[in-house]
Amino acid sequence: MTTLVDLAGGLFADLMMDATIGGFPFSIIDTSTEDGRRIQRVLFPGQDRIAYQDLGQFDGDISFSGLIVADDAVHQMERLRSVFQGGKVLTLDIPFFDAAIQVVPLRAPKITQTVEELRVARFSCTVGRWLPREAPQADTLQGILDAISDLRVQVRGWLRTILRPVGQILAVVGYVQRLSQQLITTWDILAGAAANSSLKNILGPSLAALGVVNTLPVDARYPDIIADRLAASSAAVAAAGTPAIPSAVAPGGSLDTPVAVDARVTTALLLAVAARIAPADPAVPGSAVSLSAMACILGDAVLAGSDIPFESQQDAMSWQQRLNTALDQAAALAARYAVADPINAGPVWRALLALRAALAADMTVTIGRLPAVRTFSNPASVPTWWLAMHLAGDTPRRLTTVYLDLLTRNDIAHPAFAPAGPLEVLL
Repeated sequence: MTTLVDLAGGLFADLMMDATIGGFPFSIIDTSTEDGRRIQRVLFPGQDRIAYQDLGQFDGDISFSGLIVADDAVHQMERLRSVFQGGKVLTLDIPFFDAAIQVVPLRAPKITQTVEELRVARFSCTVGRWLPREAPQADTLQGILDAISDLRVQVRGWLRTILRPVGQILAVVGYVQRLSQQLITTWDILAGAAANSSLKNILGPSLAALGVVNTLPVDARYPDIIADRLAASSAAVAAAGTPAIPSAVAPGGSLDTPVAVDARVTTALLLAVAARIAPADPAVPGSAVSLSAMACILGDAVLAGSDIPFESQQDAMSWQQRLNTALDQAAALAARYAVADPINAGPVWRALLALRAALAADMTVTIGRLPAVRTFSNPASVPTWWLAMHLAGDTPRRLTTVYLDLLTRNDIAHPAFAPAGPLEVLL
């Protein structure tokens, strides 16, 4: 009986074409695609009429079959399984297409091996085309939101690895409990120092949840519960700058309008808490949990910072520098963990760098729209109104604004006369 192995090494060897997916080589047998337009058929009750709506171009699924002919076919199929189990975008290069394309597996591949073909393995797969989403040019805030969302996903995945029940050691659980108490104390002290009663009320439920983590069973749900409780406080503080608007009339007929907390206060508070819980020694068992909590808090700090109504370019650059310094510190710590655990800590490090890049893109647009604080030298003491009229120039409606800015920014003792020497003004 002539088998596929005989054909592969004999008459049809030249007819078998090479292909790769995710860098894994195989021989292609056939492929099929579905292309055309997205047509939505609309049916109407009680009518025989049918309507069709064109929803745009359709680049359909790609199905293909391949085979592997090798003495170590079993080992090669294990390599192929690891490619499909990687959970990422793959590059598909087959001779039926003009160029390699990026795809995402839509269904698990079907792998077939038989005793009649011991050196041959067959598989079939269906994939979809993947196009990287282009970052919006005008909406840089969305880039920050996407980067924060990705950071939270990576942190949660890292915590699941650190806190998995299998092989869990008591030192790690004890570290989580100590960190929870440290966070409670830190939030309480720094929120009190902010002299804002609203923040303490906002933090109450999340801090209460942190206080009972020592009663949680260490099971399969433990990592996700810890991740939620560690991130709850910072998320609540970040949202305090833009609280949700409730219905016009609350239950019972009473009006309840939430008061927004100054975004400068919430951002500064988040940065201070993140700095307090930074891990000192990556070698300590469980210390990666501190970095995970720190990363979540910094993501919320960037989110809260996006709500700050910056006064000038210098003001915005100052806050950007504070956020950048904190992100750089966290990224440097993540890089140290990634040396020993590149698979789990590496994505967190990359997510922190991506968040820093998204912040830079957003702040570049923001800074370009803001006025700058100018410094000039006043040669002699002159009436402040004269100086304001000179600086306001051809825009009389700005006269009062410039005058008041001169007084407050330079702490002019007598409002009638500006002293000689260097002065600042927002223009």
